[in-house]
Amino acid sequence: MKAPGADAEEIRRHFEKAIELKQDYFEALRDYGYFLFERKDYNRARVFLQKALPLCKSAEDEKAIQTRLAQIHEQMNR
Repeated sequence: MKAPGADAEEIRRHFEKAIELKQDYFEALRDYGYFLFERKDYNRARVFLQKALPLCKSAEDEKAIQTRLAQIHEQMNR
């Protein structure tokens, strides 16, 4: 039996539902962007992280998102 949240499809459904319910839900946008990045879905990851960036309330999160966006840019321009 899988641990809760271990299934990628289940993770996707939960994040999409959270974002559908509250479109400015920073944590869901950020975490789903990171999840998509790890799955190498760079186009969609960029969209979610760009939506999360203006909602960011901490310098640490802002820096982490900007770093990830730079990594996406690098991956897409190889």
